[in-house]
Amino acid sequence: MLLVGLLTSSLAYALFYHSNNQFIENIAKRSLNNPLKLTQQELSWYLKQDKAKQLSWAQNLLTALNNQNHHWTDLATAQLPQSLILHWANFNHIPSQFYLAQLSKNQYYKVYWLKKIASGVDKPDEASKANIQLAKHYENTSTKAAKLNYQQALALNNINAYRFEYAKFLIKQGYPKSEWNTLIEHNQAALSFTQNDLFYYFNSLGEVINAEFSTDIQCARPIQLITSNYSQLNKLKITLGTLLDLNFFRESGFCIIAEHWSNQLSDKQLQNAESLDFTQQYWLIELSGLTRAYRQGNRIYLPSSFNSQVMGHELAHWLGFEDEYQLNQAKAQQRCFIAKNEVGNVLAQNLIIFQMDYYFKHKSDLLNWMRTNIPWFNYIKNPQDWIIQTKQGFKLKLAEKEQGIGFYPAHTCNEMGVISVKPVFKATFMQNHAFYIPKLYKKIIL
Repeated sequence: MLLVGLLTSSLAYALFYHSNNQFIENIAKRSLNNPLKLTQQELSWYLKQDKAKQLSWAQNLLTALNNQNHHWTDLATAQLPQSLILHWANFNHIPSQFYLAQLSKNQYYKVYWLKKIASGVDKPDEASKANIQLAKHYENTSTKAAKLNYQQALALNNINAYRFEYAKFLIKQGYPKSEWNTLIEHNQAALSFTQNDLFYYFNSLGEVINAEFSTDIQCARPIQLITSNYSQLNKLKITLGTLLDLNFFRESGFCIIAEHWSNQLSDKQLQNAESLDFTQQYWLIELSGLTRAYRQGNRIYLPSSFNSQVMGHELAHWLGFEDEYQLNQAKAQQRCFIAKNEVGNVLAQNLIIFQMDYYFKHKSDLLNWMRTNIPWFNYIKNPQDWIIQTKQGFKLKLAEKEQGIGFYPAHTCNEMGVISVKPVFKATFMQNHAFYIPKLYKKIIL
């Protein structure tokens, strides 16, 4: 019985090594001109082996592939069981380690494999590539670790592409120009790195205002973005992009022509910029110390906590819409003045002001004034319904409840004792940024 057992065991191992060698030879031969792949028979055979035999076979296959100078590096196209690739990675096969680092959703294992590659100073090209990937992984969690990995990558392989990646990291972190300028000077990888690019960095406001931007502007309202840090620049750009996807803003003529960020400028410098030429374009400027958004001519200042609703309200000012909430006395004095001999003024697309004690002698005169001055006149169903007659003459009627497009009291000029009037009954986003944009306002713009 013992003899029979030994013979059976010997036969099993003989069959294993026969299949082992035959499969390895076939796989190595096929892979010279084709992606690595196991046939269904080979895969079934491999999966049936115990862990020790799988490990032995994986090592023999790796040796055979290396012996025939098979320089395959891309396992993304290979059709192999992951356990086989894991065995190769544990044998310090660098392509397998890179593959597992990219495949792994577990950040611990991703870093584990990249660190193994990065420590291999005898393979400087692969080690520097791993250090670059580690640096990018750490950028948002540990700037100190990221900077160290970038430096290690350049120490192993000081190529232009890696120098450029390190320069962009230093710029994003707010390092002074003296620390990164040499990395992009005479660097072929950084040829497209111009002042119009995402990472354009400036040290003074004058550099931005006086910069020569492209004159081939393809929109009516070109916008430049300025923020205090790189993440805020991304937020500003994404938020503006979201708004420009809406019907109300899509055909408004806005486009981004340049983006800037700098942690070297104070809020005070940006707010006290009247002496500089801001007149050529529109400017969206984020101020870290601001508590509320406001517009000043063709500049919109936004706090760090801005959102799309706040930005949309401010952009609407550029499109000719006025605030429908009560202005403070200083602003009301600027905007709400009416001469004694005037009926009123058009403040915006959504707002007029007029004197309640002004009367027209004839209805036709009032109708002509409405037709000439009211921005939403063409959308009023029956204009004569909004005229009332008194002993003194004819004047506009104000409604206190929903009656369609017409004339409703707004709070804008209350501080000046002037009647301010809007075309819709409901509160809109010009009264509170969280409220809706009326369909009428969209029609006026589009």
